[in-house]
Amino acid sequence: MVDLGFLSPEDSLQIYNYDDAQIFSDAYKQPLTVKSSERPLTRQIDINSAFIEYCKNPLFREVLQTGRFCYVDSYFVIRNSKYIVAQSDGSLSLTEYAKKHLTECALVFTRSIDFSLESISNLPKNMMGFLTRTEYYKYKRLPQYTSNVQNDAAIARALEIVKDEYNSLCAERQATSKTLWQRICEIMEAKNYDLNMLKRRSHLDDMTISRLKNNKIKNQSMRTIIAICVGLDLDLRTSEELLKLAKLALNNDPECIAYEMILTTFKGCSMDERNEVLKKLGIKPLGSAPEE
Repeated sequence: MVDLGFLSPEDSLQIYNYDDAQIFSDAYKQPLTVKSSERPLTRQIDINSAFIEYCKNPLFREVLQTGRFCYVDSYFVIRNSKYIVAQSDGSLSLTEYAKKHLTECALVFTRSIDFSLESISNLPKNMMGFLTRTEYYKYKRLPQYTSNVQNDAAIARALEIVKDEYNSLCAERQATSKTLWQRICEIMEAKNYDLNMLKRRSHLDDMTISRLKNNKIKNQSMRTIIAICVGLDLDLRTSEELLKLAKLALNNDPECIAYEMILTTFKGCSMDERNEVLKKLGIKPLGSAPEE
């Protein structure tokens, strides 16, 4: 009815009240240009839904692995100073420009219906073929990423923005014969980091850093290397390089997927912010230093 012009979005909320009103406020404040019969659409997605979509949707995962988008204020937006800004506490937020131009910088998701039938044994026989809302049905509207005109345009825009940076990163990611610690030191020098800064940003204690520095850990811990990667704010490929030097590799386990997600989507965020994401996903926070 809304699409055909017979009903306003505001009036539709009085009828379509089992869904999140935020979907409509988001979609209609920033008009969607996608020509699709799949409705409704939204740009906002909570972290748990994003993780589920990241795990099950290869297309969405491939987009985020490029590192061109980051998760800010419940949106996946292009990683650029035009759209995101770092606050004094290190957290990221949308710029005023981004808030007014979400169609330009944010990915869009399709809300798909997922419902389960509860207490089917108690369902009256005359209700079995009746398609409507009842107390026996439990509805969910799950955001789903799909390739469409708007998302493809956002990806192309992100690629154009980071083209020069991407070329410079490619040169930096050449394979080396260095040891793990030598490569860490090389990255620290390029970023003007010292040991104290590395320890503070990675939440690793003196003993762990010392043993890593002196190569006294025969079997490196995945969590330790990921903490180093977060502390150095590395992208996914450089992180995989350090993991390879430590004879480790990310796989399809939920924990590894969560690590991959915080290295890509949350690049630029502090260790505390990324640990909050891990906690929400049921993963143990990174770092050996005591939490405050």
